[in-house]
Amino acid sequence: MGHLLSNGAKGALYEDFSAPSFDVEEVAFADHEVLARLKVDSRVTKLELMIDDRSVTTIHQGFGEVCYRPNGELSPGSHRISFLAYDQLLNCGRHDLELAV
Repeated sequence: MGHLLSNGAKGALYEDFSAPSFDVEEVAFADHEVLARLKVDSRVTKLELMIDDRSVTTIHQGFGEVCYRPNGELSPGSHRISFLAYDQLLNCGRHDLELAV
């Protein structure tokens, strides 16, 4: 993530191009919900949840515990769950996991 100027980062209005750090401590599917516990850097301002490379929800607060109830889009089997954490400059960190339903 960063900035698009022909003269590189020296022309940027900011110098922070590092993604915020976070860890997915646990993810599960129970009672028809995707449940996750995360440890999130204080720089995170937005968290996006993707299932099978499709964005399903965006969270703007309470990043430590995520609860998402799919609207029928999870068929039985294995699914790729992705968490994307953004800071105020839209630097992005990502974790991908497999989840069995």
